[in-house]
Amino acid sequence: MTRRECEFATPGPVAAKMRSGRIALAAWRRGWDDAGMFVDALRALRRLMSAVLVVGATVLTACGDDVSPADAPALTVDQLVARSADTPIAVQGFLIDQEGVTRLCAAILESYPPQCGEPAVQLVSLDVTQVAGTQTDQGVTWKASVVVTVQRRQDARFDALSVESGSSG
Repeated sequence: MTRRECEFATPGPVAAKMRSGRIALAAWRRGWDDAGMFVDALRALRRLMSAVLVVGATVLTACGDDVSPADAPALTVDQLVARSADTPIAVQGFLIDQEGVTRLCAAILESYPPQCGEPAVQLVSLDVTQVAGTQTDQGVTWKASVVVTVQRRQDARFDALSVESGSSG
């Protein structure tokens, strides 16, 4: 009996793995079509395992991130309204103070002086006169774009913890 015949005659899972690997390798080298399905199955399994590893690494990386409010991208006012958490978060919007009521708005209506477009949230503990770049006319003070770090209060209003200029685009 030749060595090759002996290997194929050897029973057991180790011999089967050796035979299947050698057959696939030989088929790949020679370009045989009869083992093409086996080679395709091995390639599909390799792609699947790669995808599982990538997704797993992404999930583990995302779970391990501690992003402070200052490092996180600013939410929109729409996202803030839909958010239920009461932790501090940065929000970008339009600041309007009219008759002592300060609001962070999703949009500014095109009137003069501007009016607050909905959705909007009311801010407390913010002195708009201390915010750089505001404009005032006819009792309305506004700023076109700001990022305000806010924290939800129990009365559905928000404490303004800090204010910085936002992008104007």
